[in-house]
Amino acid sequence: MIAKIEKNKKRIKKIKHFFSLVTSFLAGFLLVAFIGWLVIGNLTMVKRRGDLQERIESLKEEIEMLQERKDYFQSQISQIEDKEYLEGVAKDELDLRKEGETVVDFIMEEDEQEESKDEEEEGSSFFNFFSSRESIFQKIFRSVKRIFSLNIANI
Repeated sequence: MIAKIEKNKKRIKKIKHFFSLVTSFLAGFLLVAFIGWLVIGNLTMVKRRGDLQERIESLKEEIEMLQERKDYFQSQISQIEDKEYLEGVAKDELDLRKEGETVVDFIMEEDEQEESKDEEEEGSSFFNFFSSRESIFQKIFRSVKRIFSLNIANI
């Protein structure tokens, strides 16, 4: 019987030793897992902080750009409030006039304006026809376009 008790004590010691090993292993594993979780969390926070820092910089640039636009529009508003500017816009863009004013318009087709500019720059020589910056196909196209626009205007 004493031998059985001694055997049981040894068995209980082995079981206690086994449970202490298992609990030590689990505690170590949990400690390593917790440290890993903290490291991964820290890395994601560092990445998120970098992303937010970039976003802050881009928003600062956008604020600066919007401030410049605001200043531009404020200057435009102050210019629009000027009576002379409004009269100029009314005359130039809306073709309005004051009472008693006589307006004379010279209407030239765009192609004629281009030709007159080309002739002024290059001279009116026939040989300059081939040496201009404009290709022969562009000149032919412009001539055909002018012919068709004249025919449509006469209809």
